[in-house]
This record gives sequence, C-alpha cells and structure tokens, in this order.
Amino acid sequence: MVNDRLSILYDLQKKHRVATVKELLDLKAELENKLQATDSQEEQIELLKTKIEKLLQEISKQAELLDQK
Repeated sequence: MVNDRLSILYDLQKKHRVATVKELLDLKAELENKLQATDSQEEQIELLKTKIEKLLQEISKQAELLDQK
C-alpha cells in the first residue's frame, strides 16, 4: 500500500519532470488556478453572449420603429 503510493508519486514526478513532492504540489496548485481561470472565462463568455443577444433584440426593435416612420 505504501509502496504503491510512493510509486504513484514517483511516476507523477517523472511525468511532470519535477524533483520533489513540493514541486509536484506546487504544479498541482498552478494547474488548479489555471483551470479555475478558464472556468471563470467561460462564465464571462456566456454572460457576454447573453448581453449581445439582448442588444441585438433591442437593435431589432429600434429598426422596426425606424421603418414605421
């Protein structure tokens, strides 16, 4: 059990080319931060898409009003 965990840690260190467990943990934190930033950007994109749709609807209404004049 302990040997299995040590083996996993060693494999992860080799995979990510780090020398220590601390470096591995630092890399994990960095990747989590990047993932969180990506999620935040996706939320922002969705909010902007909604805003654009509302603005397009408003433009369409204004165009109809101008056509009536």
